[in-house]
Amino acid sequence: MIIRHREDMLIFAKWFRDLLSLHFDIDKPITINMHVRTLENLEVDITISQGQKIVAIELKERDYIKAIKQAQARRKLFDYMYVALDLPTCEILSILRTRTEAISEGIGFISTYDDCIVLKSYKRKTESSRYTKIMETIK
Repeated sequence: MIIRHREDMLIFAKWFRDLLSLHFDIDKPITINMHVRTLENLEVDITISQGQKIVAIELKERDYIKAIKQAQARRKLFDYMYVALDLPTCEILSILRTRTEAISEGIGFISTYDDCIVLKSYKRKTESSRYTKIMETIK
């Protein structure tokens, strides 16, 4: 699927539109692919690309352990990596209190339940260290 016009984004949930606006120039074509196989033969639920930049998303209803493991295994392959869970934001934050390694690897988190980006993915580990410190404080 290629998004060519701003109004094309209206078919997507708010969290997805926010993600596109956060990482891409929405006035230029954006390519969205589902169930993509990487060169390492790993499947990724969604990839979004524009030029050389690629964002990947692992989608899971509730299996956050599997989602985080998959995101960690695929993290190095993409500029930005997200885990989207159908859980409330407060539950995702509670999970992340004991899973700070995902945050330190720059993995972002989305609550499809609350329709929002909970934590932004970062390209460099140094940028995500701020979140790791916050999560360690609230343990």
